[in-house]
Amino acid sequence: SFKNIYVVDMRYFDLNIKDSIFMHFDKALNIYTQLKDTANLAYTYQSIGAVNSDLGFYSNAREYYGMALQMDSLTGNYLEMAFDYQNLGFVENEQRNKETAFKFHKKSVSIFDTAYTEDPYYIYSKYTTYIGLASAYIKYAKETNEQLYADSCYMYIKKIGNFYIDNGNYSAELLKNIYYAQYIS
Repeated sequence: SFKNIYVVDMRYFDLNIKDSIFMHFDKALNIYTQLKDTANLAYTYQSIGAVNSDLGFYSNAREYYGMALQMDSLTGNYLEMAFDYQNLGFVENEQRNKETAFKFHKKSVSIFDTAYTEDPYYIYSKYTTYIGLASAYIKYAKETNEQLYADSCYMYIKKIGNFYIDNGNYSAELLKNIYYAQYIS
């Protein structure tokens, strides 16, 4: 049908735009490799992972996020490692690999909870990871009908809610999780 052809055409259009982005990333990777700039290599790998994730190329996204994690491990940048684990968790969640997603989100939360920062970027990343973890607990609670998962979800929802409400940020995802957590508790 025309509608399907239009969707396919738009998808190819998006891919063509993304192709030029990938050419830019290749240039950046070459420069940062020559300079042995591990931090910017990690950032570029994260960016390539994000584009692949946006396009639905989850195995590629997983690969690039994994490379970013390796680079951030070399530099000892724990906050970026937490961000890498967060991204890996969201990719695994998209792939319906809930146990792996859960593991990555827990690693991310563990780092974010122990590494002090005042940088708003990482603070918001921490609460984004909390949303991912709360969503995983919601899924577990629905599948197993276990109160423990519902309680854990609610614990993270309260942390998320307090932070976002205190900062005047109300998101649809947050509200959805709050309502569901209240329902299953």
